[in-house]
Amino acid sequence: MKLMPILYLRLAGLAFVGTIFTSACDLSLKDPNAESERDKVQLETWSNGPGGSSYSFVKCSSSDSTMLTNICGTKLGDTSRAANYNWHSNCSGSSCGSVFVFAHYLLPENLGAQQTMHIEAFDNPQFTNNPVASLQIAGFDATKPTSTAREEIFLAPGEYYFRAYLTHEGAAALPYSLQGMELVSDTPVGFLGALSGAQRVLVKEGSFATDPVHINIDQLFKKPQAAEDSLAKFRLAITLPALTKVEKYRDVHILLLKEADLELNPSYNFVVSSNGFLPDTLIADFVSPSLAPGAYYVFTYIDANSNGFVDVGEFGSFTTVDGKPAAIQIDKEKTKTLATTLAPLAL
Repeated sequence: MKLMPILYLRLAGLAFVGTIFTSACDLSLKDPNAESERDKVQLETWSNGPGGSSYSFVKCSSSDSTMLTNICGTKLGDTSRAANYNWHSNCSGSSCGSVFVFAHYLLPENLGAQQTMHIEAFDNPQFTNNPVASLQIAGFDATKPTSTAREEIFLAPGEYYFRAYLTHEGAAALPYSLQGMELVSDTPVGFLGALSGAQRVLVKEGSFATDPVHINIDQLFKKPQAAEDSLAKFRLAITLPALTKVEKYRDVHILLLKEADLELNPSYNFVVSSNGFLPDTLIADFVSPSLAPGAYYVFTYIDANSNGFVDVGEFGSFTTVDGKPAAIQIDKEKTKTLATTLAPLAL
């Protein structure tokens, strides 16, 4: 089982090292070399944290060294003990926030009664790299459209994007890319938000997200066997005017349109975080996944009020040629380099 964070104290030239856990009233130092103390600390930090009244936590038979915390358990009140839970998290104890989450299996296919439900939280809307936190529920009944009960995922403060999928008896799923997102191959899967732009959830320390997360597992994605990657991409440098204050946790949308008309549905809608702007230069860099080759108008804006629409006063701009919005040709096996400077929109 992975060690909890180490506390270093230096007093009068002497160094002290101990494992730290928090409770409501005290601070405790433990010997990190004692396995029994490591188990005790890890379980205590979780039982004192959010969600402690919903589950009965137990020691896992194995742990994942890539995660800070790995804990198992059962749902309180579940006398059948049919569903077993396994959490991975990037936090522990009272430092965690909680997200209530439901996963709704909506496909008509009978996949069997002993499926494993995976609910994962990522720190990016492309679902790339490993999830920062996850919950696995063994024994999910997918014989017909059904749903999980209200569950909880424990997360450090930050912004996250959620997906859910099913596997048979915990079998590993192979991810692949589609429209910039890492999907799960040959597996029913769902996302919080549309494929063109995952929906963000903000988590604060020691609190619950305002609204529960509902994920509809309603798509069965299969990796095309003969699909050819176009390698048609673009790289966009996004600049803000000097002295512009960049609010954190805002979505920056990069739209690709067939015409310079914001009322049209975009061919692509990529979403990145405003946290990506460098504080000294006010520049963010975006590299697209492979696109269908063609000519696109590229419009970028910061969704300041998080309503998903372009509004007056928000910062945005088309990519221009000679000062006018222009269609940009994206060619196969080439990466087009673009730049845009955002300004308050008058519309």
